[in-house]
Amino acid sequence: VHPECQQGANSPSWCAQRWCYVNPCTCDLAEPPKVGMYLPNATFNGLSLYYSYETCGSEDTFTAEHNPDACVNQMREEECLALTAPAGHAKCAWTG
Repeated sequence: VHPECQQGANSPSWCAQRWCYVNPCTCDLAEPPKVGMYLPNATFNGLSLYYSYETCGSEDTFTAEHNPDACVNQMREEECLALTAPAGHAKCAWTG
């Protein structure tokens, strides 16, 4: 359990939200999955680990504040393209 989620009723809203790891290549959602940050070198089938709240029917109130390197948090093309995965390849693709 994340340390911030051990505060009972005072825990952040994201502590009560459901999420799961997903395959980003087959995950057809309005909100794209995000690359996980807790196991940065972990992979599954050659891909970094991605998580999604939407897949589990929850709202993602975690990523904006706690995963600053998530692709969805990059506001400029330069910031986006500068991010690399542990294997050295581009982590993000700029879509504007």
